Amino acid sequence: MSRIKTIETKDTKYIIMALEIFPRDNVLAWASELCAANPDHNVIIATHENVCYANSANAQSFWDNLIKKHSNINLVLCRDYFSKKVAVTTKTGDNGNTVKMIALPRLSHSNYSLSGLVAMMYFSEDGKNVQFRYYSTAEDKYFMDENQFSVTLDTVTSAAEDGLKELSIKLENDGTENEIDVNSTYTVSVSESGTVSTDK
Repeated sequence: MSRIKTIETKDTKYIIMALEIFPRDNVLAWASELCAANPDHNVIIATHENVCYANSANAQSFWDNLIKKHSNINLVLCRDYFSKKVAVTTKTGDNGNTVKMIALPRLSHSNYSLSGLVAMMYFSEDGKNVQFRYYSTAEDKYFMDENQFSVTLDTVTSAAEDGLKELSIKLENDGTENEIDVNSTYTVSVSESGTVSTDK
């Protein structure tokens, strides 16, 4: 079963997709349509299959039919069956955007089967920086220093969708005594009705 969750912060919008293992073609098509319909949302994909760097037909199909096609997909999380270390790779999509592909260690890895391993991610307000912390709840400590790191994401913005518009104001000398002093700083205020006023 596949699910999505939408999240909005002050500056950033997200769609989090949890996709089934070995996604079927119709699931990839559904996910692709969602990405295309929401270009102002940053898309994070989580899946059980190791698609982050595995050399398999399923991994290649996942990349070709979904991930590389959309500039708003910037983070993919998957499970790694063979390592205790978090593996991070960076790929470039069709639109020149970068995608961070992160394979997380097995939560039941030998000697850590009862450690209650949890991957925690802390996002900056603008969504560009993500700190990863891999933690053992049973042992109350981080799991391996190598698994504590941060990455920078190639995010999309939603300023236009939030009603924030670029405003260009040209101050002109109208020949009156209120000449503009180029060496001074002016404060420009815009009221809710759109009225513009300036104060020196």
